[in-house]
Amino acid sequence: MVRKYESFVIRIDEISGEKYPITAEYTLGGEESGSIPADLPLINEKLVQQALIRMERGFINQETDKNLGKDLFKTLFPEPIEKWFRDCINDSQNRLRIVLKFPLPASLAHLPWELIYDEEGDEFLARSYTTPFTRRIELGKIFNVPTPVNQTVHQIIRVLEQYSK
Repeated sequence: MVRKYESFVIRIDEISGEKYPITAEYTLGGEESGSIPADLPLINEKLVQQALIRMERGFINQETDKNLGKDLFKTLFPEPIEKWFRDCINDSQNRLRIVLKFPLPASLAHLPWELIYDEEGDEFLARSYTTPFTRRIELGKIFNVPTPVNQTVHQIIRVLEQYSK
């Protein structure tokens, strides 16, 4: 059985003044904006480093990472976006794919966003069947290299494809 998901795309732009502007878009229409404070007041860098080490080794600490995940959730879903996110989950009948996008340079991409924990739903979003979670770094026009007229360019393209059921 193939599940159909709607997408909830959150784009974190590069820092502007004292904030990272964020925009959330829903595939069925609509958009909401907010921002993340540049100093990331809710995020404990020591906990982030410890979580990254555990994730590299293939495991998480439920309680410690749950607390970090709650702070990541509050950071990524400020009030107007969180309320709209909840409305979109209900609208999509609990089948909402969360896509986190970063333009280059991706200053906040190093954070373990996969540990986002939704306290209201009592779950790590990345482990939920109802809210699959992905992240993308937008390469934009980085590969848009002009080709001289009447000349062919041969380049090797390496692609890592990942598929999961």
